[in-house]
Amino acid sequence: MAQWHTPESARSAWADAPPEPLSAEDVDVLEELLEVAKGDVLAYKPLDDEENPPTRHRVAQLAQAKNMWNAGYATPSGNFDGGDGFGLTTFPLDWAIKQMLRPRSVFGGPVG
Repeated sequence: MAQWHTPESARSAWADAPPEPLSAEDVDVLEELLEVAKGDVLAYKPLDDEENPPTRHRVAQLAQAKNMWNAGYATPSGNFDGGDGFGLTTFPLDWAIKQMLRPRSVFGGPVG
């Protein structure tokens, strides 16, 4: 069964991940973001068995962590500058991540 993402698994699944080598501080930040993203996902769509998340929860965790990572390195102009600018505030979960966790049918009701 799939497990929640770790910094290592996140980097291998993230095509545009920050370039290697990550500093120890960056690994710690990524680990924290993954933990926060996991909490966001579980707050939106709780699980009975949190140790064995379904694929959609794992994908949503990584998407949320990417959003938070990227927001921390973006300037108001939209350029990425390695953290020398200031970060932008992210929303808890964007609509695409919510859709992954609770898909809606064409008619607006939940799927399944």
